Amino acid sequence: GLKTIKVYQEPTKSRFSFTASEKSIDIIKEKEFDILLQFNKKIIEGELLTIANFGILSIDYGSDFDFKGGPTGFWEVYNSDIKSGYIIHQLTEELDNINILFRGFIPTQKSWLLNKSELNLRSFFYLKKIILEISTTHKFPNFLENLPYSKSFNTEPTILEMIKYLARKFKNKQESKKFKNVKNRYLVGYQKGDWGSLNYQNANFIENPNNTFLADPFVISKNRKNYCFLESYDYISDKGTIDVYELKNNTSEFLGTAIEEEFHLSFPYLLEVENEIYLIPESSKNRDIRIYKSIEFPLKWKLEKVIIDDIDAADSIIFYHNHLWWLLTNVDELGLGDHNYQMNIYYSDNLLSQDWKPHKLNPVILNPAYGRNGGFLKKDKNFYRVAQKYGFNQKYGEGITIRKILEITKDSYAEEEIASYSDFYNDSILGSHHL
Repeated sequence: GLKTIKVYQEPTKSRFSFTASEKSIDIIKEKEFDILLQFNKKIIEGELLTIANFGILSIDYGSDFDFKGGPTGFWEVYNSDIKSGYIIHQLTEELDNINILFRGFIPTQKSWLLNKSELNLRSFFYLKKIILEISTTHKFPNFLENLPYSKSFNTEPTILEMIKYLARKFKNKQESKKFKNVKNRYLVGYQKGDWGSLNYQNANFIENPNNTFLADPFVISKNRKNYCFLESYDYISDKGTIDVYELKNNTSEFLGTAIEEEFHLSFPYLLEVENEIYLIPESSKNRDIRIYKSIEFPLKWKLEKVIIDDIDAADSIIFYHNHLWWLLTNVDELGLGDHNYQMNIYYSDNLLSQDWKPHKLNPVILNPAYGRNGGFLKKDKNFYRVAQKYGFNQKYGEGITIRKILEITKDSYAEEEIASYSDFYNDSILGSHHL
């Protein structure tokens, strides 16, 4: 088994603090540790803080600027928050002036124990990545900015609050059944004109075939006709294909299936480059990001290149800017198929390269409120990323936001929200996840 060192405590004024004895300090010094890790809630004081080359790393659950206190993952579920947070930091002598190495969020799970487990799983993964980076570079990643905290600290729930939690858990289960009911299927609507003048109430809808729903539409104009490529999900085969419809003024015509594989496909992102048309579907079930090329538009395609292999990624967007190709995609680095909040960026000087480089800031976004891609818009020389809102209680596609990309370079990424949509003209519309 693992070797252990018993560390003895010096007497302290508070039961919450911990100061190691001189004898314990001497024993630890002999080991010449690079990093120490803390996995309890004691306030460590004294020489133990600086005895290792990189000090003591710890994980705090909650958000350093929005939520503090315990129990881990409970109050976010209790309050139906859409996200639960954690920070990885280096301990210092000042409790309110820690050195933050990583700030992460997950979608709040539907129960306390699930939420706590997911927080532990994801935070430990990133702690391991930070330790590996330090061991490779022999230096810390850049510290993040500390942010003010304005709220009270959360404490253990009372018996009454636990009863309320159980009641809310039952209510959440009923709401989840309604949201995920097979009868509440996705619909694809369309309207002719500039995207900025879209009025949802005036949309025309493509009728869902039997045992099927349609989703993730992308439109391209060719030979004075408008073609809509979309995901066609069949409940019986439990997978999606990429189908094509021709859009007319108030009607649509099914033209056929453009791409079908043995695995699920969706999100058929379209790209026209030097008179060639490419399609980048979501193919996470096959653990790759792939590009198809049109042979006979619109129904005949061939697999042109798998640009990234062995990756659990969904809803990829590719565009050209400042002499580079940029790939924005939703990744689950643990390979568990949760693509609802982490966005990574990769770049290449060649669209069909197999050497896409990861962005320096990956994961660039780690937030269920706007992490997942839901479309891509252009106006003049500006790019806009449509982002999905992943709601509390696993409400996929609760709403969307439109986010203007302000800056994208090898070292930076910035965007701002310019519009947000969660309420729609008809109460039967429970959400929207694509534009």
